[in-house]
Amino acid sequence: MELQNTGKKLSKSRRTVIVFTLSLLVFSIFFLALNLTALKNNYAYKELLMVGEKALLVFKGEPPRLENLGFVYPPLIYFFVLLFRNPFVASAVTGALCASLLMTNVIHAYKEGNIPRSFILIILLYIVGSPATLFLFAEQQSLCLFAAVFTQMICYLYRYCRHHYTLDLFLFGMMTSFLFLIRFQAVLLIPLLTLPFIVLGKKNELIQEKLSVLMIAFFPAIFFVASWCYLNWVFMKDPFYFFKTWISAMGLENSPHFTLLDFKSSLIYTSQQLKNLLPFILPIFVSMLRRIRLGLKKCKVSPVILISPFALIFWDSFFGVTHEHSMVFSTIFIITAFSCWLYVPADRKTPWIDRLFISSVLLSLLFTWTMLYKHHQENQFFKALVEPLKNTEMSNAKAIVKLLDKKGKILLDDKKGFSIVFFNGHPRRFVLPYQYEYETVLYAPKQFVRYIIVSSPTGDRISGRWQEALFGYLDGFKFIARFGRFILYEHL
Repeated sequence: MELQNTGKKLSKSRRTVIVFTLSLLVFSIFFLALNLTALKNNYAYKELLMVGEKALLVFKGEPPRLENLGFVYPPLIYFFVLLFRNPFVASAVTGALCASLLMTNVIHAYKEGNIPRSFILIILLYIVGSPATLFLFAEQQSLCLFAAVFTQMICYLYRYCRHHYTLDLFLFGMMTSFLFLIRFQAVLLIPLLTLPFIVLGKKNELIQEKLSVLMIAFFPAIFFVASWCYLNWVFMKDPFYFFKTWISAMGLENSPHFTLLDFKSSLIYTSQQLKNLLPFILPIFVSMLRRIRLGLKKCKVSPVILISPFALIFWDSFFGVTHEHSMVFSTIFIITAFSCWLYVPADRKTPWIDRLFISSVLLSLLFTWTMLYKHHQENQFFKALVEPLKNTEMSNAKAIVKLLDKKGKILLDDKKGFSIVFFNGHPRRFVLPYQYEYETVLYAPKQFVRYIIVSSPTGDRISGRWQEALFGYLDGFKFIARFGRFILYEHL
């Protein structure tokens, strides 16, 4: 009997591996096709171009810099880009991993009897049929990776709630640290996630026992946060340089909602975003209803898990990070809602709530199509799948690159012009701000470079030194062309 049981378990494991591998292959090809089609038609998510340029500087830059290896920017975002040396392949594989992981968990939950068969079809339909999830899995690598790790964190938290295994607690702690390495501000979810560990204990549990649980759960995250602060303090003279640089690199300091450390404005912004996202996040309210129906005492972690996406929007806005709270962010809510079915077995059936959940998911799916035009990035992505886009930052960067001769140095501030470096593919030709000689070249460009590329209208370090460059004049150089916000000059 034992040998038969062992054989059955091995057979189930093999089937799981086969299903995961096949779904990974199919999803990778599918998402890569979407990526490359959009790229051909002049669309790419800004973050992909930025990490692509940084990865290019790791392998071909002169010299490679510490921050380009991920010690300043969120490192797990770079992992797949550095591995594949291509941000679009990396994004497609990351999306495929996340989608495959989700489908594997769904199939496992069905075999365990936690969900009906219809849930498998609903989730698959949402993955391949929703503009929000397609954009997430194909283009938004960091948010996609965050969603996958967040899902696993929820899984281990639920498992610890049910079984109280120390391994699950430790793995939960590792997932919280990975969240930080993907999205720095996500570490502020820890105070919220701490609450279950305080209330989950037995009535007579000593404070020392609760502290030991907290230490196991959150030591990995505390270790990584402290390590990153120390590295930035040593090399950059500012322990929080990594967070400030990431905001600056993504252009988030120019957000109209960028008000640091302001609870009132963050609450207002959060309420506004929830109002905008309401049609897409209906399933999470059904999940709340299910937990109330089944009884909160049986799974005390459910409330904080269901609140986490709301809290994440608040902490994002608290630190001015407001660039991702469009329709694509609703996927985090959908996954969180679905986790209540995946990881929390019910002691009694709730068919009417199951049907209500399926209806809410289908309604959310419908809204993602009818309201697509209101969300710029998702709308541009889907337009690029059909026809070439005109006058985009990508098309302008490509036009500039075509005008550059194969010889001669190029002065550029890649805080604004990273897309030009990426599409050119030869970073050693560029004089960039991280290089020691940049200031020397900036003050006497006629002696060192053939081309100068200036970014307008907000300006960059070049226009900060030569303000007339914004108006088509630069001493010793002739105006060549202007594409969008990029102005090209060539040495006389």
